[in-house]
Amino acid sequence: MKKTVLILILSLAFISSFSQAFENSWINYNQQYFKIKVWSDGIYRINQQTLLFAGIPLSSIDPRKI
Repeated sequence: MKKTVLILILSLAFISSFSQAFENSWINYNQQYFKIKVWSDGIYRINQQTLLFAGIPLSSIDPRKI
């Protein structure tokens, strides 16, 4: 029983070591990012007034890249 659990734990550790291969390679450090916190899952609509109030520069954002 202990041998089976040990093999299972080692197998999961081995598999998980390959799951994060690219880490933060998607981050472009020359670009600005914004984080919007939500309390529950779902689809949200954020109006222009709220974004402007939060200090997000809407004139410099290309909506095709969102």
